[in-house]
This record gives sequence, C-alpha cells and structure tokens, in this order.
Amino acid sequence: MGGKLLAHFCGDLDDAEAAFDEYAGQFESLADFAEEQTNDTGPEIPDALKFYIDWTAMARDMELNGDVFTIELGFDQVHVFWSR
Repeated sequence: MGGKLLAHFCGDLDDAEAAFDEYAGQFESLADFAEEQTNDTGPEIPDALKFYIDWTAMARDMELNGDVFTIELGFDQVHVFWSR
C-alpha cells in the first residue's frame, strides 16, 4: 500500500506518511465505508428505509467532494483515508 500511497501524493514522502494518521480502514468497497460511517455517526435509520439508500452514490459523493480518498490493492480491498 505504501507505494500506491506515495504515488497518490506525487512522491511526497511527508504527505504520504501523514496520511496514515487519517486512515479510516479497509473495506470491501467505498459504499461499505459510507454505510458504516452513516450507521456509526448518524441517527438510526428505520428498517423500512434502509433499502432505499444508495450507498454507492453516497460514497461517490464523498470521494468527489474530497472528503476521502482511496487506495485499492485488489478485489474487495479498498483502503480509505480521510482527506486533510
């Protein structure tokens, strides 16, 4: 993961090392991360509404808005970092 993280920061070793302080964990997808974040930090979602939430779209927006960035190492291996 270190090499891909270093490439993400265009070879800036200090920024790559600092990114580990913002590491959110490994997930099967960014959508799984968005769902977990929402469930951990937001109000409880009623069971009748859970299947109507588009976690993939929410995850895409998190990344497009610059809230997070990801490093993918393989199938179902998405490492998520909070952006600074």
